[in-house]
Amino acid sequence: MKVEKLQAKKFLFPYIYTLITRTHGNSYLQRIRYYILSANLAGSTLPFFFACIFTNWLHNQSPFLDTFEYIWKYILGYAILIPLYEIGYLINDTYSVKREEKKYRTIRIDEQVAPSQYIIAQILIRFLIVFLLFIIFVPTQIKIQYLIILLMLLTIFTIHNLFRTKIERLITLPLLHFLKFSVVLSLIVQNEVEKHLMILYLFSLAIPNALIFTAAKLGGSDTALNLIKNRNEHIAWYSRFVSLSFTVLALFYTVLIVSSVDIGKLLYIISYVVFIDIFYAFAMIISKRWRINEDDFC
Repeated sequence: MKVEKLQAKKFLFPYIYTLITRTHGNSYLQRIRYYILSANLAGSTLPFFFACIFTNWLHNQSPFLDTFEYIWKYILGYAILIPLYEIGYLINDTYSVKREEKKYRTIRIDEQVAPSQYIIAQILIRFLIVFLLFIIFVPTQIKIQYLIILLMLLTIFTIHNLFRTKIERLITLPLLHFLKFSVVLSLIVQNEVEKHLMILYLFSLAIPNALIFTAAKLGGSDTALNLIKNRNEHIAWYSRFVSLSFTVLALFYTVLIVSSVDIGKLLYIISYVVFIDIFYAFAMIISKRWRINEDDFC
C-alpha cells in the first residue's frame, strides 16, 4: 500500500495517524469513508454489530434503549482499539521497517521530523488514552477479561513486529485479526450465546484473511487475486467464505450446545446467521455500484 511520508509531527497524533498511514483519500472525509468501507469495519465488525441490533429488536422488550447502548459500546470499542493498535503501528514503522529489505520497505515516519523521544512520547499518550477509556467506560463485570484481550493484542502485535520472515508472520496474523476485532465486539455481546457466536464469527474472519496474506506473501502479489480469478470477484469470494464458514460453525454449535426444547435460543442463533448472511450478500451487490476497493474490503 502506498502511503505518504509523514512531514509533520501532527500526523503522529492518536487516531489521525491511522487515517494518514493506513487509508487513502485526498481529505479526511474520504479517508474516514475508506476506513469504514474497508476490512477495518464494513468487512469485519459491522455485520456482527448489525446482527446484534437486529436480533435485539426481535427478542427484547426495549429495543430503542438497547440500540443506543449497542451504538455507544461499538464506538467505544474503536476508540480503544485505534490508539492501542497504533502502538503496534508505531513500533512497526520505526523499528521493524529497518529490518525489511529495501525493495519492500515503506517509510512512513521521517526520523528528522519525529525523533525516537517523540515516538516514545506518542506511545505513552496512547497508553494513557486506552487506560482512561478502560477505567472510565468499560463495564466493571467484564473489566478483567477485557484487559486480558487488550494485553494479548498488544503482545501478539509486538511479536508480529519482531518477526520479519513470512512463515513466522503467518502464525501471528490470524491471532491479530481475531484479537483486534475482539476488542470491539467483546463490548457489545451481552450473553453467553452471543459470546460463542462472536468467537465463531471472528474465527470465520481470520481464516480468509490468513489465506489472502499467505497467497500474497508466499506466492507474489498477484497470487491472492489469482486464487479468486479476478479483482472484481474479491469481495464476492471473501463474503461467501465468511458467510458460509460462519453458517457452518453456527450449525455445529447449535447441534452440540442447544437442546431441542430451547426454541428461543435456537431462534436467537438463526437470527444472527440470517442477518450476517444477508449483510455479505448485500455487500457483494453494492460493491460494484459504490466501487468499493476489493482488496481493502478483505
